[in-house]
Amino acid sequence: MNTFWKYCREQLPAQVATFWMVAAFYLLGFGLVLAFLQIDAEFSRPLAGGVVPEHVTQHLAWAVRAFSVIVGMAAMYCHVHAMPRFRNMLLWMGGIAAVLLFLHALGISAKIMEGQYGRAAAIGQIESATTDTSAAQIAILQSQIDGIRADRDGQVTRLQDSINGIVNDGLNNDELADAYRADQIAAENEARERIRPLEDQITALTTAAGATVVEATEAKTKVDSFNPLFTFMARVMSWTWDPAKQPTETLQFGLGFAFLTLFFGFGEILMMACFTIAYGMQIIVATQKAKPQPVEAIPEPVNDEPEDVKLTRSEIGRKGAQAANMNRKMRGMDNRIAVGEGAAA
Repeated sequence: MNTFWKYCREQLPAQVATFWMVAAFYLLGFGLVLAFLQIDAEFSRPLAGGVVPEHVTQHLAWAVRAFSVIVGMAAMYCHVHAMPRFRNMLLWMGGIAAVLLFLHALGISAKIMEGQYGRAAAIGQIESATTDTSAAQIAILQSQIDGIRADRDGQVTRLQDSINGIVNDGLNNDELADAYRADQIAAENEARERIRPLEDQITALTTAAGATVVEATEAKTKVDSFNPLFTFMARVMSWTWDPAKQPTETLQFGLGFAFLTLFFGFGEILMMACFTIAYGMQIIVATQKAKPQPVEAIPEPVNDEPEDVKLTRSEIGRKGAQAANMNRKMRGMDNRIAVGEGAAA
């Protein structure tokens, strides 16, 4: 029981702290791997443009990603176990994998931003094509209206000249002038009837073109609007704070591309680092536990005698030898005295 409580006091807190830290890095790394595997399924498959089957490029991308995760842990293992050649080789290969992953982040960013920019350009082209077509049709109809009006004006002018000739000839033929006036009215009515449907078509085309412009503007607002962060960054860069004015699409595209490259690129590097850090913590702790614990040295006895009383080893030996000689002399004298007393008796 005492051993258990000692373990809970001295070792359990450190082990719990290490476990949670290692588990947090592993969970973060697995989450990033899952996210980027989904991106690979969409981005890496069409890389070869149909020359190589799409599933092959996808599997190659997954293999590179798996190697980028493993290589850091392998390099850490070689470093702890003093294998510098293998460690350096793995570090070089890990650097190549990191470059490939960063280029992958560049491609993802470019595809995202070009997708937005392409949709915006398509909407603009539709708007321009619709407007140009409507303008051409309106011009044709207007030319027809102008021709009808020219024919009407020419006919009315000829009839008016005839009426003037009849009125001024002094003859009693005003009925003929009235007939010509009726022909003028009929010509104007006929021209008006022919012009009305053409004008209706022009009105319809103008309305349709206006509606197309409105729809395109609304579509641009929904589709072409870059992320608010990109727009804000572009406003800061161009110092454009008027809400009625938008920063240029080129500037928003460039800033969005830079941000997404940093975003995805850091995610790629973080994915590699999480597994390396977690495994490094594990192997370093395991290596430290495997090392033999140093034995505490037995402290030497402290001589508390004054400096002038302390004796060196040679002095102690000399005094010991003198004491031994004195003991031998004393024993010899005792023997002689005992012998003398025996002889006297």
